[in-house]
Amino acid sequence: MQANENTWLRPAASLRAIMLLWAALAVAAGLILWLSPDEQTLGTGMKWVYVHLAFIWTAMLGMLSAGILSLIQVFSDRAGWRQWGIATTWATLCVLAFSIITSIAVMQVNWGGISWEEPRTQALLRASAIWLIVTVAGPWITHRRVRGVLIAVVAVAALVPMRYGPLAIHPQNALGASPSDAIRVAAVGLFGVVFAASASAVWFIQQRLRP
Repeated sequence: MQANENTWLRPAASLRAIMLLWAALAVAAGLILWLSPDEQTLGTGMKWVYVHLAFIWTAMLGMLSAGILSLIQVFSDRAGWRQWGIATTWATLCVLAFSIITSIAVMQVNWGGISWEEPRTQALLRASAIWLIVTVAGPWITHRRVRGVLIAVVAVAALVPMRYGPLAIHPQNALGASPSDAIRVAAVGLFGVVFAASASAVWFIQQRLRP
């Protein structure tokens, strides 16, 4: 019990460091949004699109990373791989939650209402539900290879519809089709901020899983 308590209480310094980093990233995100250009059709609603894309891209990259870490566990029994895998699934679950919130905000601002029938919205909700199950139930699967294969398969099953599923109202590659380099730079910059926050969360969780 003492070892477990030390694991979670260890390190006020790392907690302070992570909070300072997140504060700096929040300031950076605010500056990017302030300087980012509006879009001819969406106007200031484009800023919500930047935020939504940043969380969606980070969530998909998180699921991909968790799937790769799970496959590594099929071939390696090092405890560190499992710790990184668990930390990545938890951080990705949090990012998926923010993805849903920003998706609702984008639809409300730019479409005037929430379209629950939109295929990409349904794919996001299903992926989030699947990932919640993976995050909670995954550590209970004691067989390392079985756990690794199952989580990797589930990660692909959740990720593919989010990336390649059909579209209804949702635009097809609106960012890539935009003639504005400033719009693309703003989107990529905000993605970098959100990804950095997520990666630091993975590191922070992993530190507390170490014995």
